[in-house]
Amino acid sequence: VRELDVDWIAFSGHKLYAPFGSGVLAGRADWLSAAEPYLAGGGASRTVARRPDGSVAVEWHEGAARHEAGSPNVIGAYSIASACRALTEAGPEAPAARERHLLGLLRSGLAEVPGVRVLSLFGDDAPRVGVLSFVVEGWNSSHLAAALSAEYGIGVRDGLFCAHPLVHALLG
Repeated sequence: VRELDVDWIAFSGHKLYAPFGSGVLAGRADWLSAAEPYLAGGGASRTVARRPDGSVAVEWHEGAARHEAGSPNVIGAYSIASACRALTEAGPEAPAARERHLLGLLRSGLAEVPGVRVLSLFGDDAPRVGVLSFVVEGWNSSHLAAALSAEYGIGVRDGLFCAHPLVHALLG
């Protein structure tokens, strides 16, 4: 964070192929120590004591620990570390080349299926990551996802996710 000269940096583990929905939020140490904890409990508090008047006094940890109430997501943190290690060892080009290859196979395979329409904002020739959105004429997306899973062992996600306006625009 210091080398990048930024105040905060955040990323999702799944963007690095890590499972378990974990992510990272790292910030300046002085800001983390000064900020009031969002959640109380667990590892966030150094001590908790009852005052003579019956009220509770909490002494918070310093730095990141004061914002980590409850049990840490050890599996999620390990999965992010493992993904970072695997990507570092593979180098930047190998995973990208593999993703381009798989995307090409997916696109050519879908082109052979009648009624499939690939959704795209920028056209077929635009650079893209290995994610493809498509619809199949006459199929409800949840029924299609269930059929692909049950009959062919293919896992896809269906629905609008966090992009309702975008999906509606793509669908026309």
